Order: sequence, then structure tokens, then C-alpha cells
Amino acid sequence: MDIARSSIWIEHNMEIAHRLLNLPGKCENIHGHSMHVKMTIFGRVDENGILAGLDFGSVKKVFRNYIDELFDHHLHLNQEDPWSLLPLPGLVTWPGDPTTENLARWICEWAWQTWGMIVGVEQIVITIQETKTNGAQYALGAFSED
Repeated sequence: MDIARSSIWIEHNMEIAHRLLNLPGKCENIHGHSMHVKMTIFGRVDENGILAGLDFGSVKKVFRNYIDELFDHHLHLNQEDPWSLLPLPGLVTWPGDPTTENLARWICEWAWQTWGMIVGVEQIVITIQETKTNGAQYALGAFSED
């Protein structure tokens, strides 16, 4: 019997402020976004019909807590930004500009470290909708060829 491949996804929102130090123009100003984040985990469904044996409730809780604690209602700045030296409440610094593309990458890297080594997990994709019409996506892992 062939083992099925499937996916689960979890969505959450985050309200962030950021500025892009390396992008001349309006995004150099501190501004905010109501971002919608979606994590999709692809993998194999086990004999009990569960993707990689993951407890859906547990994954939802861990993912949403991570977003709430590190991203939601925080100011995100490049660690090279002169403003990052100020003792600002809610400040989070990053090793580059907190672009939507980088935020998707950093969240995906965390998710891969959290679930990517579990047998049956094959790929994790993070999609961030920055506005109603724009977004970015980052993926780690790959489907096997069997």
C-alpha cells in the first residue's frame, strides 16, 4: 500500500512596524502592516491519517505563540539601523532588513528547525500576505522522488 502525501496549514495574523534601511524611498520610514501568515507543512500521512504524526493542536499553539511573542506588535529593524541602538520597547533586530521576503525566510527557518527533522515532514512553506494584494513566500525541504 502506498503512503499518501498531504499537507496541513495554519494561519495567523501579526501587526508589525518596521523600516527598511537598505531600500531608499517611503519604506525608509517606520510604518506598519497587518500581515497574514500561513504555514503549510507537506509530508506523509501515517497509518492513523495524521500528517507525520503531528498533533495539529500542538503545532497550531507553538506556531501562533511564536508569531505572537516575536513578531506581533513589535518594531522590527535591521541590526545595522541606527535606531536599533535606542532602548525602544518591543524592538526586535535582524541581520538584514525586515522585508516581507526576509520575514518569510526567518519564520520558515524557525519552522524547519522546529518540525523539519520529524520523519514524514518533507517541506515547509511560509506565505506572508503583506497587504491585500501583495506577499512573499519561502520554502524549505523538498518532496522525495519515490
